[in-house]
Amino acid sequence: MTHHALPLTLHVEPTSRCNLACAMCPKQAEGCRVPDEDLPLSLFRRVLPGLARARSLVLTGFGEPLLHPDLAEMIALAREAMPRDAQIGFQSNAMLLDRHVARALLQAGLTRLCVSVETVGESADARDPLHGGPFLAAVEAGLDALAQARALVPKTPAEAPPFEFGLQFVLMRSTLPELPGVIRFAARHGAAFVLASHVLPYRAEDAAESLFCPDTEEARALYDAWRERAAREGLDLSRAHGLPWKYAKTAEDLRLLELTRGLLDEAKARGMTLNLTRLASGNHAPSPETRRALAKAAALAGSLGVRLDLPPLFAAPKPSCQFIAGCAAVVTADGAVGPCLFTARDLVCHPLGKRKRVARSVFGRLEETGFLDIWNAPGFVRFREEAAAGMFADCFACNLEPCADVDGDIPFVHDCQGSIAPCCHCPWSQGGLRCLG
Repeated sequence: MTHHALPLTLHVEPTSRCNLACAMCPKQAEGCRVPDEDLPLSLFRRVLPGLARARSLVLTGFGEPLLHPDLAEMIALAREAMPRDAQIGFQSNAMLLDRHVARALLQAGLTRLCVSVETVGESADARDPLHGGPFLAAVEAGLDALAQARALVPKTPAEAPPFEFGLQFVLMRSTLPELPGVIRFAARHGAAFVLASHVLPYRAEDAAESLFCPDTEEARALYDAWRERAAREGLDLSRAHGLPWKYAKTAEDLRLLELTRGLLDEAKARGMTLNLTRLASGNHAPSPETRRALAKAAALAGSLGVRLDLPPLFAAPKPSCQFIAGCAAVVTADGAVGPCLFTARDLVCHPLGKRKRVARSVFGRLEETGFLDIWNAPGFVRFREEAAAGMFADCFACNLEPCADVDGDIPFVHDCQGSIAPCCHCPWSQGGLRCLG
């Protein structure tokens, strides 16, 4: 990894307060005890030296950024500190936007706004609402106010990127039918893009909502090829699980083990890792119906002139961290500085339905230490170097998980490959989760 004296991307949480309590939000997760607080403007000023080379500032965290009384001033201060062509944006539910607020944000130098909308119909349960749904009238009022403000502030500051706004869409089994309506809603309100992300389940029941396959497409294809080979011999390859521990093996058992060894040898030769239990179940494989629905959505977006950014359905061939790749840092509302959104807070989530406790990764606090001193601290540099090099274990492909590093109930020290970066069981590293960056 090339050592950067300054970050290229900063995620700063202006506030942890929110005017909604969405069920899919990490603030509603078991064990998440995030107090409601605002990042003081004095601490935000301490971040400014770290923006000198930044290409992007994202003023979003667990809360609703529009609740911070100094949001426009933060944007203005950042605009002065950053390169003139850098992006400044945030994600919002837009319900608190009015013409005066929107105008102040645009005049301060805001270049991107991403509005969360998962449904524009009546499908959302009022007891467990999605973005949009029962709040859609308030969202539309905010977008109308934004359009009025854009007419009054037609130009962004000199050399800054032109302002654009889009929608953030969490892709789930229950929201997939809503995607075409959201795309039409985006086009109707002049949105430039729809940014879709798979869900990170913070509740156990939400794990079944995920459409993301934690296996690579290559791993799935290789397993299917060997399964068909076994089927031609009248054998069921999924039966191989557990056979190594069977005391008296039949000739069929021995042949299944032989086929499994051949599968694993080919995977090793191709540099692939396989989770045989999950591949045998086939539970996470994307269905043809899902593929067709996404293809139709992409065609609809193209016809309406909306840029649809869909996440992959399969895991990336090699786990990697988009925060490390983007040379990023995260600042939370309490002034703590860390490497990524996944480890920004203590919380519990359920990737693949397995309970995982996530411990915060904090390398310093702004009330005690300057941002650049935190960024260049040896521990933070080592963390970024190990994560960038992919030196962490690939827990999603491991046939021996879950282990203590996965469930997180024992404090993390290092993974089974010795890395101090707790990226081994991070779903962000698989490529299915997206955010404004």
